[in-house]
Amino acid sequence: MIIVAFILVVGILLQFTGVFNFRQIGDSLPLKKIYPVVKKVPYLGKYVKRMEKKKEEGRKKRILSLEERLKKEREELEKKKRIQERERKRLKKEKEELRFKQEKVAKRERAVGAKVSIKSEEPVSNEKIERLAKIYEAMSPDEAAKIIENMDDKIVIEILSRIKERQVSRILGSLDPARAAMISSQMSESE
Repeated sequence: MIIVAFILVVGILLQFTGVFNFRQIGDSLPLKKIYPVVKKVPYLGKYVKRMEKKKEEGRKKRILSLEERLKKEREELEKKKRIQERERKRLKKEKEELRFKQEKVAKRERAVGAKVSIKSEEPVSNEKIERLAKIYEAMSPDEAAKIIENMDDKIVIEILSRIKERQVSRILGSLDPARAAMISSQMSESE
């Protein structure tokens, strides 16, 4: 017992001088067996109890620190979850609005398509074609091309066949190349 006490006294002196760190080996197995004996020694017992108390306080601080960090991380995750939920709801609402608008546009396209097909089936009089030819001939090629772009091919061919070739070439040059090629081929077939 005296030897153990002597070793501990030497260890404590080395600890205070900074040569040896008693805390690093405090968790080792041989010292755990010695602790109950050392606690009974008057001065050493107080030192060991203080050391255990500090160690326990350090553990409690680490646990509290970890719990606090965990709590903050949970709060951040909950905040992100709420943001994601709001974003999901907003996207769902926008998707529904977009679907509704697409349906509305599709209905309008069908209605316009029906009107255009009805109008394209009606014969256009020669007087109207002549009048339209004069109007488009007087317009700039770009303006005429914008209007002609959305017209029925048969009417466009009738109008262009009554306009001077120079103006026709400028109008066709202002059209979309694919549309201009299609009109040109139809014009060559009709002649």
